[in-house]
Amino acid sequence: MKYSNYLGALIAVFASFSVQASTTLFSEDFESGLGQWNPVGTGVVVADPTNPLSGNDVLSFTGLGSGGDIFTANSFFAPSQIYTVSFDYLSVETPGSSTADLGGFVGISDGKPGSHTWIAGTQAGYPGLNVVLTHSGAWTNYSITINANTALFVYGGTLMNGMPLHLMLEDFVGSDAIAGNVYFDNIVVTAVPEPGTYVMLLAGLGLLGFTARHRRNN
Repeated sequence: MKYSNYLGALIAVFASFSVQASTTLFSEDFESGLGQWNPVGTGVVVADPTNPLSGNDVLSFTGLGSGGDIFTANSFFAPSQIYTVSFDYLSVETPGSSTADLGGFVGISDGKPGSHTWIAGTQAGYPGLNVVLTHSGAWTNYSITINANTALFVYGGTLMNGMPLHLMLEDFVGSDAIAGNVYFDNIVVTAVPEPGTYVMLLAGLGLLGFTARHRRNN
């Protein structure tokens, strides 16, 4: 194999892997309302409280929830059941609220509602949380990689691995009991390849390299 052909094949492999490694399953910035969510519960689109004149819209809540308040209308699914969920989170303290626990929660559910698990929230001791959302008064970006094949994704005896899943959000009723002081924006759910995919990639690159050397030596 000529060097140029080898390089072209190498680039093609990396390009293919890059597409697979960054498959976006869901994206939401709330600039077009709540059309991607059903039910919407007490979710409302409001102006960014940190800069109301910026034209940036975000999600907030008019009420408190439990077991999920707002759900993605369509499910997302990755054959590997490994996902990265990223989002921006903001909490704004109001008189009488607890700065350590204003109530923003993010979860994964097999229904609307359904068997579910929480992956991020403001209560450090809440079962199963991957990330504790902290109050800073400023927008903070969180990125969480979750594996729905693990025992964590069992709720009420129901195995959630292999199921199409929904993202769910709420302002938790068991937190500071004040609605409307937590906000979400720029939510993205991405499929992550299984570790075996990386092994296959490396094996493929090794095979290309071996072929190139073998032909060059001949």
